[in-house]
Amino acid sequence: MSAPGQYTCSFGGYRGDEEAVLAFRNATRPLAEGREYFEWRYHTPAGAPAPVVCWLRGPDGRAAGMAAVIFRRYWYQGRPAWIPVAGDIGLRPELRGQGLGAVLLAGMTAYLRERHAEVPAFVLPTEAARRTLAACGWLDAGRLVPHVFLARPDDWLRARLPGAVIRGASGLYTRVIGALLRDDAGIAARLEDVTGFDDAYDELDRSAPPAPVPRRCLDAAALRWRYAQNPRVRFETTRLMTQGKLAGFVVASRLGDDLHLHDVVAAEPSGFVPLMKGVLTRVLRRADARSLRFALADTHPYRAHLRRLFFIARPAEAATFQVLAPSGVTVPPGPWHITSGDKDI
Repeated sequence: MSAPGQYTCSFGGYRGDEEAVLAFRNATRPLAEGREYFEWRYHTPAGAPAPVVCWLRGPDGRAAGMAAVIFRRYWYQGRPAWIPVAGDIGLRPELRGQGLGAVLLAGMTAYLRERHAEVPAFVLPTEAARRTLAACGWLDAGRLVPHVFLARPDDWLRARLPGAVIRGASGLYTRVIGALLRDDAGIAARLEDVTGFDDAYDELDRSAPPAPVPRRCLDAAALRWRYAQNPRVRFETTRLMTQGKLAGFVVASRLGDDLHLHDVVAAEPSGFVPLMKGVLTRVLRRADARSLRFALADTHPYRAHLRRLFFIARPAEAATFQVLAPSGVTVPPGPWHITSGDKDI
């Protein structure tokens, strides 16, 4: 067994080393992915730095660990910036528990501090990686908290009521929740299902109220890459138009009978609640989802409104996200407006 001190980090890119990245990541994950997924995941938009792959190698030169940094565009301090997002962190299974993760993540952290110290870096780590990253100087910046809206309570009722009354109780629940939501503006009837992202999304992204917090850029190109071009997940996009302008949109995916919300954007902060009332009312009328699930940072401004929209928080299932602060900054730049749209997919 080699000591951790005998392992060293080297840095390369994805392009030209695609097969090695694919092979190593698949060897360290329970679910193998194909080349198409990796080409999508490591896509480099125009103007972005190329992805960086940190390799941990032992005395024999074999790859013992890997971590990647892919650059995503965020609004930061009032302007777009390419923020390093860390991921694909893994060690060969037989080498885990020997302190090598600390060597790998210390090397990646040193690289970021040397090459990209002017902006924060971001990661949604596993709990084991979180502890190691904290020792390397990464700061806990918040928690991604799941919230659930129960649209069709049949399963919940089945464990509590006789079968003969479930249908009536379920129908009563739907009518009561629909009445309490009070879609007075008639948003549900104005929502449109669309299949693409046009220039209106660029305008909406640029016109968002400025804030001194990092927020992912949601221009048309970024949305097309993340959602329309994703090779393994089918997404549904619903938009709201007001007087010919894009007033808001929702991107979701389905997993069984559950509808997972990834991005919810309203043109004005006051527009979030009416937009969501319309979305929820339409789901109740269509009866095409058992629940809606929406994960967002505990400091996200939208979270304050979810309780009045009958979402139930699941703090026990929350995941911590971390930030490597820019050079000279001792606190994480935030709060970050993170949703499940910022997670790997």
